[in-house]
Amino acid sequence: MRDELRLAFEKFYKSLAKEYNFSIAPSDFDSAIKELDNNFTSISMDDDGKLIVSFHNPSIKDFLIVLINSNPSIQEILIDNLIYYNQAFYAFKKPNEKDNYWIDKYKVNLDSDLEKKLALKSIELTNDMKVTSTKTTYTHNNKKVMKPNIPNISKQLWMLDERFILNLEVQNFIIATLVDINLKEAFITSGQDRPSLITLIDKYNIEAKEKIIYEFLDYLKEDNISNSEDIQCLCYCKDNIHGFNDYYKENEEYFIESIESYVDSVEEEIDIYYDGEDIINAIDEFNQLFGYDIQYANLHEKAYQMGHYEDGYDLWKETSMEQKIDKEIEDRYIDSIFETLTSDQ
Repeated sequence: MRDELRLAFEKFYKSLAKEYNFSIAPSDFDSAIKELDNNFTSISMDDDGKLIVSFHNPSIKDFLIVLINSNPSIQEILIDNLIYYNQAFYAFKKPNEKDNYWIDKYKVNLDSDLEKKLALKSIELTNDMKVTSTKTTYTHNNKKVMKPNIPNISKQLWMLDERFILNLEVQNFIIATLVDINLKEAFITSGQDRPSLITLIDKYNIEAKEKIIYEFLDYLKEDNISNSEDIQCLCYCKDNIHGFNDYYKENEEYFIESIESYVDSVEEEIDIYYDGEDIINAIDEFNQLFGYDIQYANLHEKAYQMGHYEDGYDLWKETSMEQKIDKEIEDRYIDSIFETLTSDQ
């Protein structure tokens, strides 16, 4: 978002001015945006009406990455002045990470010292729990879909663990955080990141981990399965958590009923932007691990129907036409009743 970009720019820009001894003015951000617009950057509006500043084309980003990679001093200033948690993960390449054209053709390369510095900065930013509100954009059925970045401790600890898997300071921070926070509250608020929290508690062997995880599962049993990640929690526990098979046998009926109910309800969520593939994959895994045959043909059928529409307008137009036809049929039926009553008189 433009306002968030201003904050990030100003923090970095002030440090850059101090390092290279040049003067700055309060209007520099607005002047830069005007000068770069339609050449290096473009300004658009998201579906919430907020302004987004993006690169005019991918080659401009590639050029800037090459420029930054040639200047370790700029890299260090960038790290020192990060203000949003997700900046640390999307801008810098992991050690030994290969370039991925489809995700990010290039990222900033760091030497070992700057990699350690980034790890410490990421710990600091995790404590702040601050992320950009810019929505994550992904492609589904050849259409662009956006979902918001929602900060939660489970996701951020998981990203830390994945990004800095060999960093001892990060590992100690994750353990200390898992010990300090209310884990059940974290699980409830984690939503789609619940499997990540269970995995971290298991991986770092948190004291009384089985008791903690069974409390999580009790919550799922009482609150009902509400997303594919809840099913993944069961699948992870099946292979990894001691005593799970006995626990599951005692609660099998509740979980099966909850999953089947969720499959029925999720059909209503499938539309031209969401095909339910994550649910189908989770159920496939569950059926295989637990020896069940939970049916989901209704999800396939609904997704197939939605795949015929180019956009929301086409769907609205067809739905409106169907409603109009239904209304005409209903009107004719009511008219026929009146005609019958009138003729009888």
